[in-house]
Amino acid sequence: VQGEVGLCSVTGTEDTPSRVGVSITDLSTGLTAFSGILRALLKRGKNGMGTDLNISMFDVMADWMNMPLLAHRYMGGAPQRTGLQHSFIAPYGAFTCKSGKQVLLSIQNNREWAAFCKIVLDKVDLIKDVRFHNNAERYKNRILLDQIVNEAFSQIDVKKVVEKLDAAKIANATLNSIADLSDHPFLNNSSAKIGETEVSMAALPLGNKSDSPVPVPRLGEHSDLLRSEFSAAKLQ
Repeated sequence: VQGEVGLCSVTGTEDTPSRVGVSITDLSTGLTAFSGILRALLKRGKNGMGTDLNISMFDVMADWMNMPLLAHRYMGGAPQRTGLQHSFIAPYGAFTCKSGKQVLLSIQNNREWAAFCKIVLDKVDLIKDVRFHNNAERYKNRILLDQIVNEAFSQIDVKKVVEKLDAAKIANATLNSIADLSDHPFLNNSSAKIGETEVSMAALPLGNKSDSPVPVPRLGEHSDLLRSEFSAAKLQ
């Protein structure tokens, strides 16, 4: 489905298309179905009528693809694959620090550019440089600009770079591995029990805190209950 809706054509590097690294079509369709079910329940509460839900992964992902679709139809073409860079913002992407760790950052406006030059790069002369004084010029000269940023970052440890970016109020993130995620201080974990095995996983974004592991139903555990519920609804 990612390939069919064109998602892979705008994902990856300039040379190589790629699929998104998680099952985004399955997850997004499940969330859309959940939203549709909630809407159907609200409508039933208002008019007493049921709702027929018919959801496809293609339709869901086509909706998510509206930005590149509209760019293709009305803005002269869909965005090109740019890896971790942006199609029309600079500087934007991953830059390598002294330790080899990479930091992602995005400069969204001239206020951020000035703060970036002054606080992070310590190069105030770049603020008014005609090659970089607005985003259009920064993007046009992004190869040179990326070299300047990488050179500056190569002299500073990743922790200090992040501190400087935070002080300048510039959006940033370290380019973490899954191992880094597993130990991340912001990660909320929860436990689930599958049979006799207890596993730790990322908690639901919305949920109740509980010290007890959530039991995962066995295959078919609730089949009779669900059948009886639908049979009762049909009789009504």
